[in-house]
Amino acid sequence: MADAVPNVLERRTSTFTLLLPWLAAPLFCLLPIGGCALATSMREAATEVAQTVKADTPLVAISLPQ
Repeated sequence: MADAVPNVLERRTSTFTLLLPWLAAPLFCLLPIGGCALATSMREAATEVAQTVKADTPLVAISLPQ
C-alpha cells in the first residue's frame, strides 16, 4: 500500500523538472534585448570618452625638425 502513494519530494522534483524549461524560456528571449541595451549604453560612454580625448591637448609636444 505504501508504494501506491508517491513520495512528496519525488513529485515536487518531477514538477520542477517539467516546469523549468517553461520558466527559463522567457529569460532566454530577454537576453538579446538586454544585450542591445548594454551595447547602447557602452556606445554612449565610449563616444563621450572619445570626444574628451579628442578635445584634450596632447601630453607630449610634437615638433618637426627644422
